[in-house]
Amino acid sequence: KKLEDQGVTVAKLQTTCPVKGGAIDKSLHADHDGKRVYVCCAECLAEVRKDPAKYIKALEETGTALDPAPKPGKAGTGAEPKKEAGGHAGHRR
Repeated sequence: KKLEDQGVTVAKLQTTCPVKGGAIDKSLHADHDGKRVYVCCAECLAEVRKDPAKYIKALEETGTALDPAPKPGKAGTGAEPKKEAGGHAGHRR
C-alpha cells in the first residue's frame, strides 16, 4: 500500500483461478504467448484453453503478474533427455 501511494506499481502473483476464483493448483496450467495461467481444476483448464488470451488479459488488468511459460527445448523442462555424468553410464569394463 505504501509503495502504491508513492506511485510504484506492485504486481501480485496469481493465487486464484481466473474461471471459478478458487485456489490454484500449480500442476494445472495453460501456456500461451509466453505466459502461464494456473487454474483450480481440469474443468477450468479446458475453459482457459478455449481462449487463453481472454484470461491472460483479465488477470493482467487486475495487476496479476503471470509466470513465464518455459521455452521449448530448454534444459529442465523435460523437452530434452537428461545427460548422464561422464557420458558412459551403463558401460562395464
